[in-house]
Amino acid sequence: MTMRVDRVSTGVVTPIVLKNRATPQSAPISDPAFTSQGQGNHDRDESTRSEALVLMPGRVVGLVGPPGFGLTRLGLSMVGEYAAAGPVVCVDVRGWLSPTAAWEAGVPADRLVVVRAKDPVQWAKVVSAVLEGVGSVYAEVPGGVHDAHIRRLAALSRRSKTPLILRPVRGRLPTGIAQLTVTPETLQWEGVAQGHGRLTRRRLALSASGKVMRGMTTMIEVEDDGANALHLVPGLAPAPARHANG
Repeated sequence: MTMRVDRVSTGVVTPIVLKNRATPQSAPISDPAFTSQGQGNHDRDESTRSEALVLMPGRVVGLVGPPGFGLTRLGLSMVGEYAAAGPVVCVDVRGWLSPTAAWEAGVPADRLVVVRAKDPVQWAKVVSAVLEGVGSVYAEVPGGVHDAHIRRLAALSRRSKTPLILRPVRGRLPTGIAQLTVTPETLQWEGVAQGHGRLTRRRLALSASGKVMRGMTTMIEVEDDGANALHLVPGLAPAPARHANG
């Protein structure tokens, strides 16, 4: 059975590096089968969609949307693929982030650093401190953070060449902060009904916009079984092209 969900409108703890844990193997979102430079518009569209989810030095990504659409898992998968560059710092605002979920998403256990910081002022100081000394950062954004603080963090990310994924717990990011903004469109669950059954597949349709997408809005689909790596779904019919706002 398939369940479909439509889009919904939209104190610091010392970091501890978690070591000596087995990390599940995962295939990257950026599967070479989808990133090769083929001929024709279709191949170029596939390449653009796949490369959009690959972190680059200094890239700022915004994951914007309500809980329950798999954006945390998507963000963890993206920083997991960048773990070879150095430690992966996850700034947890809500206290929900599970190290197990990070390992399953592909973050090596010996590279994972979890920081809990829900106070808006302390949050900005923590993110600023870690950006200059790690490989990549996934940070939930608490309510009440001033736009100026977020803009300074984005500038620091670009200057230090450290990729930064920002996940607001509510609302949106200030305009112009992220080179790539990803929002959920639809979510499909297969194998579960009324809270029972075994999840066999979860497919998430995403809307991607920003400079990375060359100023256009593009649809991307990823899927997984709820426990293993996310995979890009090839051959998605492109949505009508439109210019992104902001």
